[in-house]
Amino acid sequence: MKLARTIMVITGSAMLIGLAACATTRNPLADSADTLNHNAQAFAQQSDAMTPVLRQDAHQLAQSTLQFRSVIGVNGTDNADAKTAFEDVSRNYQRVKADVDQIDTPNVRADLRPVTEAYQGVERTMRAPS
Repeated sequence: MKLARTIMVITGSAMLIGLAACATTRNPLADSADTLNHNAQAFAQQSDAMTPVLRQDAHQLAQSTLQFRSVIGVNGTDNADAKTAFEDVSRNYQRVKADVDQIDTPNVRADLRPVTEAYQGVERTMRAPS
């Protein structure tokens, strides 16, 4: 009886430790995708005072980062959907970057910098071996 209780306590403790580890494990790609989405949304709001083309492209980028984040949350990283969603983000980011390069003002470049840094972080994470 005492042996059975000891085994149950050990098993229960191991399960709790396992659950705690799962709850505290962070997904670097999900964190990077959150940051990218947040920064792209902020840039899109700022772009409302910019050229119509940049405004449209910035809002498309924000939408694609939101979609990418939702795909990562549902499917994880080793998924064709995640890669496809990131390709969409990448195309939209390149359009926005080209728009900003064409406008070529320090303020707009500074506004894009947090998006660029977050985009590069996601890109690094996507390319890293699993």
